[in-house]
Amino acid sequence: MRRLTRLAALLLTSIAVTAAAGTARADGKTIKLSTTKATESYQYEALERFKAEVEETSGGSLTVELYPASQLGGQNETIEGMEMGTIEMAFISAGAAESFYPKSGLMGTLFTARDEDHALKIWQSEKGQEIVNEMIDSLGIRMLDFSIEGV
Repeated sequence: MRRLTRLAALLLTSIAVTAAAGTARADGKTIKLSTTKATESYQYEALERFKAEVEETSGGSLTVELYPASQLGGQNETIEGMEMGTIEMAFISAGAAESFYPKSGLMGTLFTARDEDHALKIWQSEKGQEIVNEMIDSLGIRMLDFSIEGV
């Protein structure tokens, strides 16, 4: 349960990403959020909590549409969709992002982090933030946060 709560609190992701131009389409109403995770997964449960929080906090002016189980394509197609502006957010793995931006694979490398706290320190460090900012410049995609799988 601690893991699920932490995941929900962190917002999203193995890498949570959104189009840098904005988190919603031009109409400012709908956020398409794609994931390969099944509806039975704890990650999807966190995404449902994220959806509820965004819609409640925005007073209903934002709607989050969840697309689980690769409905909008696999992770690579999802990243391409974000680059094209047809998908606003995604919950993807570091490995998938690495094919588009190699430095994002840092957290997918075995034994990079000792535990969750160490992983958080890495991404909050100057170098970690440099990687996040370079990803925006390179792909037009912003990493919002990360979750731990396998530490």
